[in-house]
Amino acid sequence: LAWLNGEPGVLFIDAANKGNPTPHLGSFEATNPCGEQWLLPYESCNLGSINLAMFVNDGEVDYSRLEHTVRTATIFLDNVIDCNRFPIPEIEEMTLKTRKIGLGIMGLHDMLIQLGIPYASDEGRQQSSEVMNFIRDISEDESIKIAKQKGPFPAFDKDTATYEPRRNAALTSIQPTGTVSMIADCASGCEPYFSIVMIKHVMDDDRLVLVNKYFEKIAKDEGFYSRELMDKVADSGTVIGHPEIPLKWQEIFRTAQDISPDDHISMQGILQQSGVDSSISKTINLPSTANREDVRRSYLLGYNLGCKGLTVYRDGSRDSQVLNTKERSEQSDGEEQTAVVSSNGKRTLPDALSAKRYRVKDQDGKSVYIIVCFDENERPMEVFAKFPFDNRVDLKDKSTMWTTTCRLVSLALRFDVPMNEIIKQLDRSSGHMLDLPAQLSKLFKSFMAGTQHGFADTCPECAGNLVFEEGCETCKACGYSKCA
Repeated sequence: LAWLNGEPGVLFIDAANKGNPTPHLGSFEATNPCGEQWLLPYESCNLGSINLAMFVNDGEVDYSRLEHTVRTATIFLDNVIDCNRFPIPEIEEMTLKTRKIGLGIMGLHDMLIQLGIPYASDEGRQQSSEVMNFIRDISEDESIKIAKQKGPFPAFDKDTATYEPRRNAALTSIQPTGTVSMIADCASGCEPYFSIVMIKHVMDDDRLVLVNKYFEKIAKDEGFYSRELMDKVADSGTVIGHPEIPLKWQEIFRTAQDISPDDHISMQGILQQSGVDSSISKTINLPSTANREDVRRSYLLGYNLGCKGLTVYRDGSRDSQVLNTKERSEQSDGEEQTAVVSSNGKRTLPDALSAKRYRVKDQDGKSVYIIVCFDENERPMEVFAKFPFDNRVDLKDKSTMWTTTCRLVSLALRFDVPMNEIIKQLDRSSGHMLDLPAQLSKLFKSFMAGTQHGFADTCPECAGNLVFEEGCETCKACGYSKCA
């Protein structure tokens, strides 16, 4: 399933429990939805993220300012626990017992760009590891200081603990910062930038070309900036391969799609081993040509590098998942849209479609043939029901009802009504386990379990495209997030 559409992710529960700071309270069994917080039953998330883009001065990391921020953030997050109101007593009890916080980062790629270090390099991983270790060490030191004033977290067990008494059982994690990083104008979490030049939809037919601020400044400073070049980068979706751009900057401005799966996993692995108490929410981008064996190999590499979980995403495994390049946007307005969801209306039917025929039995035991037509992305576009030839009046009436239902379902498919919503209405309309709504619901559920090609990957707020990163779909145009 992960090869088909990026879900589900995989969790390495043995690796997680090796780092369990309170094993006497129980073992980890699950994480929060984004995967960065391993929690015991009734524990809660208390997260904050430091924008690393703000701590580079004259080509060096300003560790003095970073230390001050880490100490302040640790105190702040610890105080949040006491100020918070909890929804149920069990959550309050467990949260106060372990006092876990999750101090994380965003703008990692921004920091590396300002330092002139490629994200996908040994130097980039080493620099990232150094900064994350520093954050963890300072945060723990501050937590120990707070414990001397206020006492360690109540569940601290001096007989089993392998660390000094501290105020918080866990200190660091790297969580998604999709919406927050858009406000802060930096890369999300520990992810590389998804695009250097992107298209933002501002009105129905108007698109604004947005250029990464670092790339734009460097291009202007070094004299290779031009609107034509920005258009070319938007067309191709990458800075790689453009002779106008020096090779050094092509490497530094590699985006998520340009970075190999191994480099993605290696970055996650070294960060996990560099002072991340809990876990990391990150997407491992795979090319569209990746096969199931590539997914399996990625999981094994992540496990061997010490990751506590992994989320993969194969390019193109969901329709409209990638933030639009100019080229893709232009195509979506033309005749080639027969296999692409239109944000302004129903999908156009091509002259020919592939189809599959399914023979089912109706509630009277009669054979009925359900024919489902698919577009080139294996996305359902039309549904037909065909009865064997019979002149009986009751069968004609039934055929008319089935035909009407199929036409309405087909219309919903062409208007890109999410498949789960269609299934929900079919289930509510069904009066018998073998009537047409029940048969179609069963078929569509099998499609979602077996293929799930591109259902509901358009932003519900602005009709833009959703980007899959940090284990969640977000819209870079308006800030919408499915995980918010």
